[in-house]
Amino acid sequence: MLWLALVLLATACGSSAPPPSRPPAAHPTTTVGSKVPGATAPSPAAQTEPEFVYSPLGKRDPFRSPLDDLIVVRNSEGHCPLCRWTLDQLKLVAVITGTGSPMAMVEDPNGVGHVVRQGTSMGRLGGRVSVIERDRMVVTEKSHDPFGKVVQNRTTLQIEKSHDQVDANASASLLEE
Repeated sequence: MLWLALVLLATACGSSAPPPSRPPAAHPTTTVGSKVPGATAPSPAAQTEPEFVYSPLGKRDPFRSPLDDLIVVRNSEGHCPLCRWTLDQLKLVAVITGTGSPMAMVEDPNGVGHVVRQGTSMGRLGGRVSVIERDRMVVTEKSHDPFGKVVQNRTTLQIEKSHDQVDANASASLLEE
């Protein structure tokens, strides 16, 4: 009985099993056990795994919502000439109100004027003119928040007044007082 206790104690106190070793990789042109005359052993650098290189070409932007790809935006020059530019690149230069259908003129970065009405498409995100008032125009764009909910972004374009107009308005208001 004492013998049995000593044998169990000796086996329990031994070192753990060695980690499993990798089987040697066979050379694809040779068979196991054969030697090729003049062949040398591969260097350790050749046995390492190749370095990984990431290329973002052809992959989507990870910070852009995939739901925005579902929105169809007409971007052809024939159908929507104002869809080539973002709203901050367009400039409101004139407004005609007092009629049943107010109109406005927007200038693109090339200096070309475009007449717009309510419902006209503009901007790269498929915005539509929703309001035309005396000195401003509101464009509504639809996009998605991170949770997939449709969000309406309203952008206001205002007629830029020159310094002469601002000074004339200020002096006219002073004369009235």
